[in-house]
Amino acid sequence: MFNPRVVLHSAIASAVVFSVAACDKSPTDPVAGDVGSPVFQAAPLQTIPSPTSYSPLTYSGDQLKLCKDASSPAGTYSFNISAFNTKPGDQMASNATLSPGQCVIVFNRTGTSQAGDYAYVTVTEHVPQGASYYVDHIEYASNKGNNTYENTNTFQTEINSFHGATLNFVNRPTNPLEHGPAANGEVIVCKEGPAGTSGTFTTSVQTMLTGDVLDSPITLAAGSCHTVYTRAHGVDATVRVTETPGPGTVLEGATVNGVQVGVTNNTVQVIANRLKPGSVIAFHNIADTTIVQPQIPQVANGQVYVCKAGPVGSSATFTTSAQTFFAGDVLNSPVTVNAGSCALVYSRAHGVNATVTVTETPAQGMTLTQIRVDGTPTIFSNNQTSVTANFLTAGHVIVFTNVQGPAA
Repeated sequence: MFNPRVVLHSAIASAVVFSVAACDKSPTDPVAGDVGSPVFQAAPLQTIPSPTSYSPLTYSGDQLKLCKDASSPAGTYSFNISAFNTKPGDQMASNATLSPGQCVIVFNRTGTSQAGDYAYVTVTEHVPQGASYYVDHIEYASNKGNNTYENTNTFQTEINSFHGATLNFVNRPTNPLEHGPAANGEVIVCKEGPAGTSGTFTTSVQTMLTGDVLDSPITLAAGSCHTVYTRAHGVDATVRVTETPGPGTVLEGATVNGVQVGVTNNTVQVIANRLKPGSVIAFHNIADTTIVQPQIPQVANGQVYVCKAGPVGSSATFTTSAQTFFAGDVLNSPVTVNAGSCALVYSRAHGVNATVTVTETPAQGMTLTQIRVDGTPTIFSNNQTSVTANFLTAGHVIVFTNVQGPAA
C-alpha cells in the first residue's frame, strides 16, 4: 500500500496543499474542485512526447509533464501512458523514454474544459525483472499541491484546462555499491551485508521544519537503499540514523558518500540542507560469529536434554531414537532448537537402561564442531552421540556446538 506524504516545496510556497485522505487505493493526485477560469490554454504540440526543460517542481495548465529525477542511477527508463475520458484534440504519448535530468510532456489538452471535465492520465514506469534499480518514490507537483508517494511505480492524475501536473519519478539502485550521489538535502540509507539479511533503521532529526519529509523506522534487505529524510530548507538539520541489525548479523562499519565514518552505538550522524549536497549512508553488516551458550537446565533422573550452542539467530534440527522404548517413556523427535536454548528429547519411565542416540542436522552454512555430554567433550561421528537413560540414575544434557562455515 502506498504511503502518501504531504510536502510544501519552497519553490511554490503559495500553492495550496490538499489532504490526500480522499484518495483511492491506487496513487492519484489530491481531489479538489475547479475554480476560476483557465489560466493557460496549451497550443498543439508538434510531437508527443515533447521534450521540455528539466524542472520537476513546475507545471502548466492543460499538460502532464513527466520527469526522471536527476539523482537516479545513470541509464534510460521506459514509461507507459494511458488515459480515459479524453476529448477530441487531446494529445497523448503512449510511451516515453527518459534519462536522469530529463522531462517530457506526455499529455496535452488543446481545448477548454468545463469544471470537473478531467482526462484521467496514468503513467507507469516499466521496471524489468532483475533490474539493478527500483522506483523509490514519485514526486507530484500541481496547482492542487505537492505530494510524495512511495512503494509504487504507477500514478494517475487529472488534467484539464484548470489543472496541469508534473510527475517526477525517483529511482535508486538495488545494489548500494552502485548508488550515485544524493540530491541536495536528501539522506539515503543503504544496507550492505550477507544475502538474505536485513536491518531496521530509525532516523531522528533535530529542528525538523514544515515541508521536511521523514520516513522512520524502515526495514531494508541487504543490497537495497531508501530515502529516509529530505530537507526542504536552506538551514542545517542534524540527522541521526541508527541501525538495529537483523538476526545473525552485526554492524561492522559505515560510510557516508563512500568515505568511512565513525559509528557510535550503531548510529551515524550527518547534516542535511536543501542548499547542500545530500548524504548516502551505507551500513555494512557481517555475520555475527559470537557463539551463544545455552543455560543448562535442571535434569531429573532418566531425562535427556539437547542444547544448542552457536551463532546468534542460528538453529539446528535434532532426531532422537531410543533402544528398548517402553510404555510411559516420552520421545520428542525431531525437534528444532535455537542457539542458546535447550529441549527435552527423551524421558525414561523405567529402571531399565535405554540407549538414546541423538543426531543433529545442522542448518545450511553451519558445521558441528563439538559435542559435550554433561560438560565433558566426547568423540563423535556422523553428527551424533549416545547416552544411557534410566529412571533410577541421573539424566544427561548434551550440548551441540556449531560455527558458521566449515570447521577450522
